[in-house]
Amino acid sequence: MEPLRNPIAQSGMHERLVTPANRPALKESPMPWYAWLILVVAIGSIVGGLMMLRDTANKVELTDEQRKRVAERNAEMDAKEAQDR
Repeated sequence: MEPLRNPIAQSGMHERLVTPANRPALKESPMPWYAWLILVVAIGSIVGGLMMLRDTANKVELTDEQRKRVAERNAEMDAKEAQDR
């Protein structure tokens, strides 16, 4: 009888090591990878747009005369709305 060249092959350890039972099962994601990519790009676009809008916003400086006209116009519209009710 000649000696075996690979003792692991004789013991059956090799089959036990390569069986899927020893590997943890990968959980299937409810969404495919491209759906996650689209979601991340959409959220990034929204957040980026809001940040750009915030950075480019300018405060409107009004003179006293312009403020007075705006207040008069608002008062006229309020009176008109009250009349329409």
